Amino acid sequence: MSGNRIRAIVLAGSVGVVLADSSIVTLALPEILREYDTSVFGVSWVLTAYNIVLAAAIIPASRRARRRPALLWGLGIGIFAGASLISALAPSIGVLIGARCLQALGGAAAIAGAIELIARGVGTPVSHTLPA
Repeated sequence: MSGNRIRAIVLAGSVGVVLADSSIVTLALPEILREYDTSVFGVSWVLTAYNIVLAAAIIPASRRARRRPALLWGLGIGIFAGASLISALAPSIGVLIGARCLQALGGAAAIAGAIELIARGVGTPVSHTLPA
């Protein structure tokens, strides 16, 4: 397997993990409800906050990915991973929701950087298909 192909698989895998995160967290909602002794409304924000922030951040992240996609991807993965650790250790539902927002910001950066890098790897930068 060539280095470019491995790189594309790693980049695509990172996009998959970020996008699958909401589905994965859904499995943990009953445990989150018990652990934090919160309401269903409170637990719903664990998913909702992530999705809102991810959606709001993806376009600005995509614009930034045009310049330095590898740096943006790396920072995004780092932020996503760090926020995942904070989420796992969160002492309260508020900290968990805040960490999920940070996860989404990192996820948006990782997705934007990865997609730009994948497109450049096959010869068609995404930035050439988006209006300025």
